[in-house]
Amino acid sequence: MSDDHRDLHSLLWRTDDATLKAYSTSSRGKSGTILKVELEVGSTFRLSRLVEDLEDCKRRQAEMERARKEAARAPKPRALPAPKAKSLPQQKPLMLTYRGDK
Repeated sequence: MSDDHRDLHSLLWRTDDATLKAYSTSSRGKSGTILKVELEVGSTFRLSRLVEDLEDCKRRQAEMERARKEAARAPKPRALPAPKAKSLPQQKPLMLTYRGDK
């Protein structure tokens, strides 16, 4: 999860607008767990608002998935080439003389 709050979304209902009738869960192994929620909604306005919130959540998730896939397809930055070893300039050998008297 990122620290970016754009990936946060919530669904809120007031108990006088919607009543929780049932819920269930089912596991699908490694792919995750499914939560099903059944609400009874007394107002058509509130029902439309809940459906709009769910559609908004699905749209945001699709955008995040698309952005994730595009980031995975983006070319990876290449490493800079290793610096070439600098050779020392060619110098003439030193002419040293040896005097054995000292």
